[in-house]
Amino acid sequence: MKLIEYIEEVKIKKLKIVDLTKYELEEIPNEIFEFDWIEKLILGNFYNNYAREIEGSSPCKLNELPEELTRLKNLKSLSISGGLFLKPKPAYRNFDLLGKLVSLEELYMDSTHLNNLQFLKSLTKLKRLQIGYTEIVDYSDLKNYNQLISLSIGVNRI
Repeated sequence: MKLIEYIEEVKIKKLKIVDLTKYELEEIPNEIFEFDWIEKLILGNFYNNYAREIEGSSPCKLNELPEELTRLKNLKSLSISGGLFLKPKPAYRNFDLLGKLVSLEELYMDSTHLNNLQFLKSLTKLKRLQIGYTEIVDYSDLKNYNQLISLSIGVNRI
């Protein structure tokens, strides 16, 4: 299915789970930001430790995380993982806007250039966090984060 057809299907069926990985996008189509019913957006494949399965078909290839993501008010799950098995990391390096996605319950960010967790302070509903194969060396921002039920840091340095 072509991307334009998939976007039309998301619109008509009001799909709550949207997987854009097979399109290997460098930017998210603007139409997606109009679909405020989306609850799960998969932009990069990842191993879901909770479900014990791989979700998505290719790594995230976005050049940046667009501010328009904040328009998805019902977004509960987001994967921006660079992919499995140490594939090249996506280009984006600014993760601050993720702190504005206050409805997030699951965030999958394996294999990214993530180097701090300060944005997490405002994500009070977050229950699952995957940050393996990132550049984090200081985990102190997690010390008072008691609502997490699943944390995966992969082979990061501790």
